[in-house]
Amino acid sequence: MSETPVPRPDQTRIERRAGERPSGPRKEQLDAFFDKLRETHEQYRDNDAFIKAFRQRTEEALTRLTTLMPERVNQTPPGGVPLSIMAEVEATHLAEADAQRIDAEKESKEDKLTGLPNRRGMEERMDAMEAHAHRKGEPLTYIMVDGDRFKRVNDTIGHEGGDKVLKGIADVMRANLRESDVAARWGGEEFVIALPDTNIEGAIGVVERIRTTMKPELSRILLEAGYSEEQIADLALTASFGIADASSASATREDILKQADAALYVAKQTRNRVVGPQELRATIDTQQLDLNEIARIQEEDRAAAQQPEHLPPTRWMRHPNGDDPSPYSDDPSQLDNDTSGNKTE
Repeated sequence: MSETPVPRPDQTRIERRAGERPSGPRKEQLDAFFDKLRETHEQYRDNDAFIKAFRQRTEEALTRLTTLMPERVNQTPPGGVPLSIMAEVEATHLAEADAQRIDAEKESKEDKLTGLPNRRGMEERMDAMEAHAHRKGEPLTYIMVDGDRFKRVNDTIGHEGGDKVLKGIADVMRANLRESDVAARWGGEEFVIALPDTNIEGAIGVVERIRTTMKPELSRILLEAGYSEEQIADLALTASFGIADASSASATREDILKQADAALYVAKQTRNRVVGPQELRATIDTQQLDLNEIARIQEEDRAAAQQPEHLPPTRWMRHPNGDDPSPYSDDPSQLDNDTSGNKTE
């Protein structure tokens, strides 16, 4: 790792600073104790969560111990242990618990913020839905969902406000889905919806209900949370949607989601829009691009979106009316344009 390695409690250093060299049973106990500490640090040496938590916990422990025992700050009497060493030992235990908690959350199947399945949980449900659809010959549709201009939300009203928007998106989807449908948080501001026994036409109807409900509902949530109309005036508070047919047994899930992701990218060019397979094919033909090229552009843009002051690029996509490039790309006044271009099939 590029950072300075996390410091590790060292028995010799403690003995030297404490002015004692234990022997007999006491030495065996200390040997076992520090072997365990070193084992813990070795186990988590490549775990970013542990390293970050250890540094933070060491500072917290040292501050607390200094307050409780100020006389021990610079004192190392025979048989005593300096506060800095005590802080490192305490921090090791706390950081290990922190790392285990974080790892457990990653392994769980539910997104803690929204209460929706996370990616792992969703993939398990997809396994079951795909097997059922293929066995029964029933339709299955996947939708990729992405919150529009979400970075601007965080920049304007903070991450707490951004969390409220993410929860709101989840609530809007839940309110417009059947019990058999599944929505999941795929990562960041991206979501996936699976609609069993639903064809593309039916999926467009479902997604349009979600799309048209999104902005007024998210606005209401933020206003009730105490944000002003001025604060949210320039926020999109909308989402874009890409739809793909997932019923074919010959297509892999990776290919299906790649199609949905490509349709989403087309929708993101004007935002607040639904794009299905028919419009995606027309766009690919017009722009002479393939799905792999669109996927490559998607990855580049997602990486670039993490940089400050980023605005989604429009380097290849034309507006539906044929203009080049889209006039809506970076103009906040056009965020809520709801033209016939939103209906796509």
